Amino acid sequence: MLDSHLLHALHVQAVRRAELPVGGEPHALFQISTIEALLHGAYDGDVTVVELAGRGDLGLGTFNALDGELVLVDGIVYRAAEDGSVHPAEPSRRSPFAVVTSFQPGTELYVGVVQDVDALLKQLAPPSPTCTAVRIEGRFEHVRLRSVGAQRRPYPPLADVLADQRIFEESDVLGVVVGFCFPAHNSRLNLPGRHLHFLSEDRLRGGHVLSCRPAECVVHVDHEAEIEVELPPGVELKVHAGEDSGKESDELTRLERD
Repeated sequence: MLDSHLLHALHVQAVRRAELPVGGEPHALFQISTIEALLHGAYDGDVTVVELAGRGDLGLGTFNALDGELVLVDGIVYRAAEDGSVHPAEPSRRSPFAVVTSFQPGTELYVGVVQDVDALLKQLAPPSPTCTAVRIEGRFEHVRLRSVGAQRRPYPPLADVLADQRIFEESDVLGVVVGFCFPAHNSRLNLPGRHLHFLSEDRLRGGHVLSCRPAECVVHVDHEAEIEVELPPGVELKVHAGEDSGKESDELTRLERD
């Protein structure tokens, strides 16, 4: 259940695919479905790669049946397969969960000292009631990544899938990390904290970032004020006035960043 106060603070608007406008607005996020739905095995969406790229030029997510990690960089949607190999995603592929934006950063910082990405983002995107989009481009001392393979129906819960995730690592690598920092809350709209995906400079390797250490990079930050959530068939944006326990979300956060 989503906190009604949170929805108001983040200016969240829910739509169906038939209601989607063309193009994305500056300083606004477009999200497919909710993390709550994904947690419980809603792995089939109705928005295509072409439609997703039409709403922004930076973003991340996954594909139907969790068939790889989705990375949107410079308006091109890439798919990082279970082994970390990357190819442009087929236009007809669909996504059950993704977040994209028309990236217009207002902050830029050069980083020339090796540091953990969490410490860096804590400095650049401190906790706030709104969301932040980030792009970190340059050389990374180390990147720890994951991807998962396609699932079969009946789909298992996401925590079970991630317990068997494929993990791989890159060292002294050039590339770009893109993603978002969400407010710390107990809702099921999205995970609190950071969610990042990596793409190597040659666009051949990538995946979900479990951890990374930027070494010599330029960081761009875009503060977002609006969220538009597209709800696939069977997914609802349920609202209540209190807080939920967040136990499942806490477990998923641990799995996403171990």
